[in-house]
Amino acid sequence: MNKYLFGLVFLASNSFASSTPSFTTEFLIGSSSHKLHASQDFDIGDKRSSSNNSTSHGIRFGLPISEYFSVELSKHFYGEADHSYILKIPSGFIHDYVFKSIPVSLPIETNALKFGIKGHVNINAKLNVNLRVGLANWRYKQYSPAMLVINDIQEQSHSGRDVYFSVGSEYEVSDSIYIGFEYSQFSIKETEQGVYTADVSYSHKINDLSLVLGWTF
Repeated sequence: MNKYLFGLVFLASNSFASSTPSFTTEFLIGSSSHKLHASQDFDIGDKRSSSNNSTSHGIRFGLPISEYFSVELSKHFYGEADHSYILKIPSGFIHDYVFKSIPVSLPIETNALKFGIKGHVNINAKLNVNLRVGLANWRYKQYSPAMLVINDIQEQSHSGRDVYFSVGSEYEVSDSIYIGFEYSQFSIKETEQGVYTADVSYSHKINDLSLVLGWTF
């Protein structure tokens, strides 16, 4: 995927017709939906799914490399989504089939550093539609979705890299200011190793809808 992105950048830059590229800065604010699933099948067969929403915000910098393409670097914070559930454990007496219910609150906070390429098509002189694709270097601040099931995983600040994409539209308010909206998505699929318990596999799908305020310099 890295070679594919750099190849697109190289081909687009060769066709750059503008003599003075303009930089763009954008602020994004919106809402993210989080869908999680974790499973540990070998020791106790534990599995759990959860979903929740959070507010999101980000900042993005772009550099046009042709009339229709730009390269971008952004930092996006997907907020803290509280995934609460009830954990049932045996009461301690053998064969009494009585369980204790313990409420668990699992705040999962995610952010991502993104590098990608943006392509756009003008609908008219002020309105365009755009598509973005790239790599999201994501990180969990403290808890990962592996904590949805019972395990002894102690690793924190787990991170990785996955492909993201987005679609959106922008409208020019003036020569240097534009507004827009954007829908983006990427999915995380990981396996974390336990010390004494079995490994935990999990997936985390993040959908984000944001308003965009941008400046051209």
